[in-house]
Amino acid sequence: MPFAGAICLGLGIGAEIDLMAFFASRYFGLRNYAKIYGTMFGMFGLGVGIGPALSGFSFDRFHSYTPIFIVYEIMLFATCLIFLRLGPYSYPAGGHAPAMAAAKAAAD
Repeated sequence: MPFAGAICLGLGIGAEIDLMAFFASRYFGLRNYAKIYGTMFGMFGLGVGIGPALSGFSFDRFHSYTPIFIVYEIMLFATCLIFLRLGPYSYPAGGHAPAMAAAKAAAD
């Protein structure tokens, strides 16, 4: 079981940056893509930098990682709820926004 867990963690760790870039392009378009993706990547980097320090502080203070893991789980749950509310892509693969596609279909 630990081996399967390690494989799943490895796949997940490699995917978050790629998915962040993909979702930034699909939800926000390409006009300000670099600015939006850069901001998202900066926040990601900040979290990656602060996370270990917070985990270490939790262990030093409470002699356990459990309190900070509870905080991480709550933050993950809130993020999942926000992510589920995003809805369909604003800029799907064809390069047409849904409203533009609907207007084009109505005109035809």
